Amino acid sequence: MTTIATRTTTTSKRPRCLGHRGVAALYPENTMSSFEAALASDADGLELDIRLTKDNEIVVLHDAVLDRATTGKGSVTNYTWTELQQFQAIKTNLGYKDCFTRTDGVLLLPDAHPEAGPRSAPIPRLVEVLDLVLGHARQDLTMIIDIKFDNPLAIMTHLRVLLEQPQYSPLLPRITLGIWSPHFLFSLPPRSLPVKRSFIGRSLTLAWCFYGSVDNFSIHKDVVIANPDWVRKRQAAGYTVSVWTVDSDKDLEAVIAVGVDDIISDYVGKSRASPAVAAPLSPSPLSSFSAMSTSSGAD
Repeated sequence: MTTIATRTTTTSKRPRCLGHRGVAALYPENTMSSFEAALASDADGLELDIRLTKDNEIVVLHDAVLDRATTGKGSVTNYTWTELQQFQAIKTNLGYKDCFTRTDGVLLLPDAHPEAGPRSAPIPRLVEVLDLVLGHARQDLTMIIDIKFDNPLAIMTHLRVLLEQPQYSPLLPRITLGIWSPHFLFSLPPRSLPVKRSFIGRSLTLAWCFYGSVDNFSIHKDVVIANPDWVRKRQAAGYTVSVWTVDSDKDLEAVIAVGVDDIISDYVGKSRASPAVAAPLSPSPLSSFSAMSTSSGAD
């Protein structure tokens, strides 16, 4: 089986592996069951998206509208948290084809996959995910909180109030706030709140606006693969570089060759590599992606 570790030599850089919206290929994305599945698969962290409800609750949803990934309809901001609970997040099988198509082209139907999660799950609030990571046995887990450019700026105020609650103080250095638009820079919490900051996007020209203001660049895989020198220059300048969303063997091999710091995938699995190759590097243990090509299955 092909894993990140079996294709990484002992001399190459080992990236951290983060679950994109949990295990979005097999579970309803951005749900607690999806996040729990990612952590059970030895993910080094979670990537998730946030939205603001009508009554200013921060919920974990990717889209500004409910139609694609939930049983609801319309804008998230049209609903209070209580009203939103009538809906369920539904499985979209994000990235499934890239994750699980065999080399001979055979692909299991998503619900027939042996690790398939439930078809639907409750929509969570951000506080639930914070509590999950805070209480986890692994105290090196990280979180990337993706704040989409079409969020109201008010979400930053409510996010800061939440993160300033004393119980989350130990978690803050492991949280990265990711923004897409320069106008969100002025709404980020002060540096006295020890969270990391990230630019998320596809444009290296736009990324230039964030030099000196962020700690990390989270860049689309196609841009990373096409611009390895840019990645290495940013790392040499003290930034870390994450890449999304990496699901196919071909893309995984390419971003490993570039030497990124974090790989974000729709399917993070337990390492099946030999101990010599999979040995964790200090300061934190590193996992690997599970086999992205299965040996059995049918359409």
